[in-house]
Amino acid sequence: MAMKRGLKPLWREHGTRVAWAMGFIGIIATSLWILRVEMAAYMQSNELDLIAASNFNLYALYLIWLIAICFQGSMLFLLITRNARKIEALSTKDFLTGAHNRLGLEKVWQRILDTHETFAVVILDIDHFKKINDTHGHDVGDQILKLVVARTHGVLRQEDKLARFGGEEFVIILPGADVEQAVRFAERVRVAIETDHFQLRDVAISVTASFGVAGQELVGDRGDLYELVRVADEALYHAKGNGRNRVVMAESQMVTAEC
Repeated sequence: MAMKRGLKPLWREHGTRVAWAMGFIGIIATSLWILRVEMAAYMQSNELDLIAASNFNLYALYLIWLIAICFQGSMLFLLITRNARKIEALSTKDFLTGAHNRLGLEKVWQRILDTHETFAVVILDIDHFKKINDTHGHDVGDQILKLVVARTHGVLRQEDKLARFGGEEFVIILPGADVEQAVRFAERVRVAIETDHFQLRDVAISVTASFGVAGQELVGDRGDLYELVRVADEALYHAKGNGRNRVVMAESQMVTAEC
C-alpha cells in the first residue's frame, strides 16, 4: 500500500504553481466583479450617483490591482529565491554522482573549520578504473562511480563530507576524527567496496580502491585544505605503489616531500 504523502512535501513540490494559479484566478474574479459593478452604476438614473459610484469603483479597481501586483510580486520573489537555492545546490554538486564537487568541498570546508578543532582527510581512488572503462564502456564506468559513492555513503557519518575531486578520485573530510579513526573508517569503506560484486549488464565486476589518509596535525596551517589533500595524496601514491586495494596513513616526512 502506498504511503500517504504529507502536506509539506506536496506544498514544496506544487506550492508555487498553486499560488500562481490562485493569483491569476483572483485577478480574473476581481476584474469581473468590477465590470459588473460598473455596469450596474451606469444603469442608475441619477447622474450624481453615477459619478460617485464610478469614482468609488475606480479607487477600488486601483486598490485591488495594487494588491494583486503585490501578491504576484511576492510569488515571483518566492519563485526566484527557490530557483536560486536549486542553482546553488547544483553548482556545488557533481552532476553524475551527487557528491560535492570542488566548489561544494570548499564551502563545507569553511563550515568545518568554524565548528571543529580536529579533522582528517581521506582520498579514495578506484583501482584500474581506466581498464574498466576500456573493457566495459564509459557508461558502465559511470555506474561504477555512482555505486562506489553509494557504498561510501553507507559508511559515512552524518557530519562527514564526500566530494568528487576529479575522475575516479574522491576526497572525504571527517570532522572531529583523528588520523587513527580516519584509517579505520577508510578500511571499512575499502572492505565495503571490495566485497561488493557490482552487477552491471549481467556481468559481475570486481572493484577495489586505494586510500590515502592524512590528519590535520600534519600541516602547519590548519585552514589549508589543499595542503592536507596533497599530503593524503602522497599516502595514496604509496598505496598504489604497494599493490593497491589498501589504506596508507600519511607520515610526517610526506609533508616536505615536494620541498
